Amino acid sequence: MEPCNLDAHQGWRFGIKIGNGPTYPPPTDGHSRIRSQDADAAGRCLTAHGHAEPVTMEPCAGPDSEIYDRQAWTSSAPSGNWFGLWNRGAFTTVQCLDVRDRGRSDVVQTVTCGPANQGNQRWKLY
Repeated sequence: MEPCNLDAHQGWRFGIKIGNGPTYPPPTDGHSRIRSQDADAAGRCLTAHGHAEPVTMEPCAGPDSEIYDRQAWTSSAPSGNWFGLWNRGAFTTVQCLDVRDRGRSDVVQTVTCGPANQGNQRWKLY
């Protein structure tokens, strides 16, 4: 993990437009894609791969793709400025975006959601 700064490598867009391609209709359950603002990762979306598997950047997928659900994220209600992010992928339990080893790792993964105040599963917009 790197210290936070305001450059494009750490900038994200919540939405459904895929690069210069088509705009897909939003999922009916309120989920969104999370896409990098970095030009080197253009057209790539945050993608979950299952419990305790690292999250990766993969080409943003349309609704007919097998990874479409693994790129569908939603947020919890904010607590102050902090919120949780979970993935609706085809997993047996809801998976939350998590920093491995209770925040002491450089690996971002998805795991079964913990308590609402679990710090390594809370995120903040700058």
